[in-house]
Amino acid sequence: MSVSVRLGKGPVTLPNPLSQSKTATIESVTLSMTSATQDNTAISFMNNMNDILITIGIRRFANTIVLNSKRANGGWEAEEYYPNLMRVFGPNVDAAKIVVKDTGNAYEIRCNGNYLTTYTKRIGGGAEKISYDMNSSQDSPLANPITVKIE
Repeated sequence: MSVSVRLGKGPVTLPNPLSQSKTATIESVTLSMTSATQDNTAISFMNNMNDILITIGIRRFANTIVLNSKRANGGWEAEEYYPNLMRVFGPNVDAAKIVVKDTGNAYEIRCNGNYLTTYTKRIGGGAEKISYDMNSSQDSPLANPITVKIE
């Protein structure tokens, strides 16, 4: 079962939690690699306490993916940067498929089949919600809505 997530419409409850040995597949029917503005699009997985277990930020102006975590009652932790969006998503850049696998103590992330990294968990627990956001007055590189499936 998949869920549709609209841009800027707040957290959506996942059909099943993203927990150990489970995989989240995020799909967008389009992918735009260029932007006329400084942009920051983020897909965030949250637990039931609204901690952001992992956020996947796409920053086209900086040509990079940024990963991070944030406790609901705290600030952002240290960002991890993965430059070169064409390497991350290429060679097929017409659509996007981001796969996040919970390995227990980390998330293994792939973009369009390309291995990005294994992100060590900073906050424990399973993800029960997802959000899809960007800064105001910007355009997202992804479609609106995106679909998310947990298996």
